[in-house]
Amino acid sequence: MKKYLLAMLVMLAALSAEASTYTDTVLPGKWNIYGTSFVEEKGLELVRVSFKLEGEMNQTTEFLKNIDEDIDKVIEDNQEKARGTINEDRKVLNECVINLRIYALDKTGFDIRVWKEEIPDVIEIPVLLPEVRPTLSTPFTLPTVNYNGLDLTVTFESEKSGKLRVKGYVDVSNVGKCEVNADCTLWKDGTERPAVDEETKSGCNTGAGILSLMALLILGRSFRFCSGRI
Repeated sequence: MKKYLLAMLVMLAALSAEASTYTDTVLPGKWNIYGTSFVEEKGLELVRVSFKLEGEMNQTTEFLKNIDEDIDKVIEDNQEKARGTINEDRKVLNECVINLRIYALDKTGFDIRVWKEEIPDVIEIPVLLPEVRPTLSTPFTLPTVNYNGLDLTVTFESEKSGKLRVKGYVDVSNVGKCEVNADCTLWKDGTERPAVDEETKSGCNTGAGILSLMALLILGRSFRFCSGRI
């Protein structure tokens, strides 16, 4: 009986240690971003240009007790809480930087980078990390942040994968505002990329916008530009 109880205690201790260390091994570091969307104009002839979204996300975690004393609030379950009510030995996500690039593609797969930004302040208030691993049924979602007209929402669905929801408008040179509406796949660097969701629909504010996009693609292809040089 004593051996059985001892074995149970060892197992529980191992599970507890595994749960407490998950936040050190899952969230910090580099994550990759990939998704698709499209622009569509219905007239005499259906005109459609696909968007490709790529990027990286880098983030850091820290014990709450090591965070600047001037920070008096934290986020838990997407709600603000007074720092004094939280165990200082809990860990928080205290920095998250997203580098995002958007490319326009024609039917042949030729692409031109039409937008590129670094979003440095995804974490406005430190976010308490969950005490259990995220899953599809119990995801870990960060508060939505708005950056120059784009709403970005990060959701972790496992130890190494998740989603980046990108919704809003971007200013494309010589085109104007284009709507972006994409669910991007997010995965930990060094792991296999999960399946990508089917592309979601975007649009331009005017019909002239998509025609300008088409012109950019044709012009770029004529001069043999590549996305890396633009």
